Amino acid sequence: MEGLRKLDRKFLIFIGCLILIPVLLILFLIMAQGCSNKKTNYTKYEFEMKSAAKKYLKKVDQVPSEDGDYIIVNLDTLVEQSYIESTAKKLNDKTCTGYVGARKEGSITYTAVLNCDGYKTNTLAETLKKDLTTESDGLYKTKDGYVFRGLNVNNYIKLGDTEYRIIGIDKNNAVKLMKTETENLQIRWDSKYNINTKTSAGINLYKDSYMLERLNRIYNESTKLKKYKAFMVPTTVCVRSQKTKDRFMSEDCKETLENQYISLIGIDDYKNASLDPNCVDIYSKSCRNYNYLGRMSVSTWTKDVVADNDYQVFYLSNGIPYAEEASRYESYNIVIFINGDISVKSGKGTKQLPYVLK
Repeated sequence: MEGLRKLDRKFLIFIGCLILIPVLLILFLIMAQGCSNKKTNYTKYEFEMKSAAKKYLKKVDQVPSEDGDYIIVNLDTLVEQSYIESTAKKLNDKTCTGYVGARKEGSITYTAVLNCDGYKTNTLAETLKKDLTTESDGLYKTKDGYVFRGLNVNNYIKLGDTEYRIIGIDKNNAVKLMKTETENLQIRWDSKYNINTKTSAGINLYKDSYMLERLNRIYNESTKLKKYKAFMVPTTVCVRSQKTKDRFMSEDCKETLENQYISLIGIDDYKNASLDPNCVDIYSKSCRNYNYLGRMSVSTWTKDVVADNDYQVFYLSNGIPYAEEASRYESYNIVIFINGDISVKSGKGTKQLPYVLK
């Protein structure tokens, strides 16, 4: 009799499991479907944001007209002017903020960015901005955008099998990258005959330099870059200058080059990356401290030049800037600019897990 009772209990447990497991599976599928539908609703709203921004920009006559133009339309503006219903009404979500970025590069591309408690658009720029800081290694807000500062910063990104470090984000949401691998070939920044030195010391005019000529050739001919040109965007390159006896770089641009896709690192990039409070000017040796760019063990040309002559250019050597004739042979690290509105596929920005784009 006792054996029969045990068998009955086992049978009831077995029957209960047969009933419970399908019920749990159904509940799981319903919940998963609910999450999927919720995500789909946010995605649909992003599409509506882009349509609303197109209408708004056309109405106010602010559609980007030249390559490199980038305009942001805030979600609040679209809602206030009745181009779209609020997320509170449309999604039953009052926590959302967002914007639409309109970028002209041949054609105009519109990217909607939506940040809510339960949903966030996973663009590169927004992913980086999630880790803003004011006192440790990481991304810092500046008057012109954002820069990575410190020694141990998670700013690695890979395009194919090529590794870059993210220097920062400009006001137009263009992300500035420096290739970590220095080009093997050492070249002269410029070596034209200089009438003032009466030698082939070169002329430190970036827009007419042999260096820019080589950079443009890399952009046009590199098979590795060719695969990722769809990510690249044009930006304005500011060439700064400094007198040999001064310790501070000029705030003004000696040269301004529009619609540049490729360039070199600047002295200000190096100085701004340091967290040492004693890094007060470009010749402060303390600038090497707490600075991921200060750990570069090779020499690399910069785009910046000496102000009180026409033949010297700055380069970095072991994290220290020097001014030398443009005809000096040095290596260089290319700098490119990519669209910050591109989605991130994976990664955490570490060397082991760099960001990878979709």
